[in-house]
Amino acid sequence: MTDTDQLKTMISGLATKTVYGQLEPLMPEIDRRIREGVPRAEIHKLITAQGIEISEGTFYNYLHRYRKRNAKTATPSKAAIKPNLEQPQNGNSAPVPQEPKPDTSLQAEVKDEAEPSLDEMLKNEQSREEFTNQFMTQRPIRRKKP
Repeated sequence: MTDTDQLKTMISGLATKTVYGQLEPLMPEIDRRIREGVPRAEIHKLITAQGIEISEGTFYNYLHRYRKRNAKTATPSKAAIKPNLEQPQNGNSAPVPQEPKPDTSLQAEVKDEAEPSLDEMLKNEQSREEFTNQFMTQRPIRRKKP
C-alpha cells in the first residue's frame, strides 16, 4: 500500500465534526420516510438517541435546506411554470368575472374606411405632430409668489 492510499483510508476513517456532516448521508432516507408519513419529531428523537446532538429546530432547518438543494435539480423552477391564463385570478384565488367581449369584426371594417392606419398617419410629419399633440398638454408655468 502506498502512502497516498494509506492517507486516503485514514482521511475516510476520520469522524465528521459537524452535525450536518453526520446527517448528510442519512438525509435521502430521512426525507423519503418523512414523505411516507413518519413524523419529523419521531425521526429527531431517533437521531438524538443515537448520540447526535441536534436541536429539533436545527434538524428541521437541515431537512429544509436538503430539500431545497435537491428540489432545484428534480423539479422545474416556479418561473418555468406558466400560470393558467384561462381564468385570471384576483389574488384571493377566486376567478375574476369576465365580461363578454364585443364583436369587433364589423367595427374594424368601418374603422378602416373612416380613419387611416397608424402607419400611414406617422409617415407624414404634420400627421405625426398632430398625433403626438393629442396626448400632450402643456401646463402653465408656475411662478413663485414673492
